[in-house]
Amino acid sequence: MYRTKVTRKGQITIPKAIREDLRILVGDTVVVRRGAGKIIVEEPKKDIMELFGKWKWFDSEMENKIKSVWKGWDAKSMLRHKHDS
Repeated sequence: MYRTKVTRKGQITIPKAIREDLRILVGDTVVVRRGAGKIIVEEPKKDIMELFGKWKWFDSEMENKIKSVWKGWDAKSMLRHKHDS
């Protein structure tokens, strides 16, 4: 268990061990919700679409090619097929 203070602006620091465990990086978005008298901070969900624009060599033509490949891709069915082999 960790203790953290709330600042005047209502901010808290997520302890380093928890950030590392959940792979929360600088600039990531986390989900904060209230539940059963607790504040719950959930790890960010990584999405391939978040990567667009992160690399200098990544232009709109490359983005369109990748989007066309990923369009309709179903992660659950891909995992199912992988385990069936």
